[in-house]
Amino acid sequence: MRIIFKVTAIVATLFTFVSTRSYAQFQLNVSGVRAVPIQRGMTLNDGTLGTGVTVRYFTNPHVAVGVNARYFTQRSEFGMGAYRDRRNSLITTGQVEYFFSTRRLRPYIGLEAGLYASNSTAEFYNYGSTSPRETFSGTSRDFGVSPKAGLQWSITQSIGVNTELGYHYIFDGNDNHTATVSLGAFVKFGK
Repeated sequence: MRIIFKVTAIVATLFTFVSTRSYAQFQLNVSGVRAVPIQRGMTLNDGTLGTGVTVRYFTNPHVAVGVNARYFTQRSEFGMGAYRDRRNSLITTGQVEYFFSTRRLRPYIGLEAGLYASNSTAEFYNYGSTSPRETFSGTSRDFGVSPKAGLQWSITQSIGVNTELGYHYIFDGNDNHTATVSLGAFVKFGK
């Protein structure tokens, strides 16, 4: 994970020196995210709700670099409490985006790359018991990439709303794909 942050910091620093000082602009975006696995046998109901934070730095009116963090948690219970499952996922990525317009309505495309980390715990209970009979847990940390497309609409000069669709390919050896749909709000800082 340190490597991802170092590379993102180097790219952001490079673009800072390349960009003009008169345009330096940051954007903070907070969103609700729905992640849906794209695998055989999965349905839309298998998706997970989460939250996301994006920080963008515009090097010029059309190009932005930044970082993302998305967090998902899912709990399920089967057999009147005989089996409980908890899963937490954190996606941290660096990104580059191209905005097609400088108007209030701004469609864009982008590419993200980074770390896809998850923890899961499964507990098996005897009927009526409050302590688990067996517990299994596991973690995974894999690299992934995601092409994406989105749309921003500026309500005022410094605030607006954002929607985005991403397709995440996780290099975990299991042909793992996930789609994310997000809806959020953003605030601009700078000139």
